[in-house]
Amino acid sequence: TEMVRTGDTCSYSGRQIQAGYGSIFVRGDGKPFMFKDHKTAVHFSSRWNPRKIDWTLACRRLHKKESIVTVRRRSQRSVKSQARGWGSMTAGQIAAKSNTSK
Repeated sequence: TEMVRTGDTCSYSGRQIQAGYGSIFVRGDGKPFMFKDHKTAVHFSSRWNPRKIDWTLACRRLHKKESIVTVRRRSQRSVKSQARGWGSMTAGQIAAKSNTSK
């Protein structure tokens, strides 16, 4: 086991691990598991399902107690072009003039 970096999340509880806390367990196939404290490591090694343990994020999300916050992207507005006059001429006069010149 070794110390965990800042910003990692616990593999069992889903909570964020503070700097200087936690431990890492590396399975035989090389996959690392980060744990917040000894309690989560014991639950993981006992193979208890995190969806059945009330204080884990997996259980809270399953029972709709806590939701994942997503940021909604703004939709772009389509730009509508507006025909305007030029000088003393109106838009209709300009269109009529351009059609006659062709």
